[in-house]
Amino acid sequence: MEEQLNPQDALSIDPEIRVQLKQTAGWAQFLAIVFMVLISFGLLAMIGFSMLKAFFQRFPTRSYRQFDYLNQGAVLTGIGCLLVIGMVSAYFLYRFSSHTRRALYSEDQQALESGVRSLKYYLIIGAVIGVMGMILNIVKNLI
Repeated sequence: MEEQLNPQDALSIDPEIRVQLKQTAGWAQFLAIVFMVLISFGLLAMIGFSMLKAFFQRFPTRSYRQFDYLNQGAVLTGIGCLLVIGMVSAYFLYRFSSHTRRALYSEDQQALESGVRSLKYYLIIGAVIGVMGMILNIVKNLI
């Protein structure tokens, strides 16, 4: 349950925090763009591998067996899901950057709230992926 704050109790952003938020937003934008580019290359590679496998399936020769490890459905679907989750995560990081910058330049409280909310979603997605990775690693080592 949220308490109502008086205007005197409102959080203010001093010049040092403003500088730190601008730098953080700049790095977040850079990282988000790098992540989106790398994930796009991953999606293109996944599509290329599936097309290559489909091409080699036409010729039932020894060369097709090189690509048998792809095992089409499960592997490509799993990789595709991870790439899409990564793209959504990078989108939230980019959104944090753009909304925070807009809030700092225009003194817009809603933009700052939206930016912090986007950062929260980015961190939640990262934490869920991290915990799932640890669980899968533990299960893999137990088997």
